Amino acid sequence: MAKVAELLAYLPSNNLSEPIYAEALAAAGGDAIASVVDAESFFELSAEYGKCIKVGFARVGGAPVGVVANDSTAYDGYFCEDGAKKAAKFVRICDAFSIPVVTLVDSKGIKTETEYAGAEVKAVAMLTSAYSEATTAKVTVVTGNAIAGEYIAFVDAD
Repeated sequence: MAKVAELLAYLPSNNLSEPIYAEALAAAGGDAIASVVDAESFFELSAEYGKCIKVGFARVGGAPVGVVANDSTAYDGYFCEDGAKKAAKFVRICDAFSIPVVTLVDSKGIKTETEYAGAEVKAVAMLTSAYSEATTAKVTVVTGNAIAGEYIAFVDAD
């Protein structure tokens, strides 16, 4: 009975309710990174560049991983060109050293008025290429929105 109770703790009450993990991420106050990695192990890189994306190294179960996460508080939750470039470079670094990449996605996509300029689209294409070419282990968790190019880059390219 104890094993059954342990098993049931992993499952939502029914197939229509929000997954338990998503509830845990929301309860973490929006800080999805802290709820996934080992306590205080996230080491952010290039925090002042491309603020729509956070990248850095962390540990999960003591093992090193690369973390790529949308910062939905920056740019009103939209994706930015610099963030895409930053994430693409970071994924390539992780791949070069065979460091698994954990990606946490929550993005509204690219703002329509800037999409026509093409810069963001080109940057998202570079990001998609980096993810699809990477041979290291990759795990993507959608913690909110994953729309258009961001869905393709982060979710579909894995």
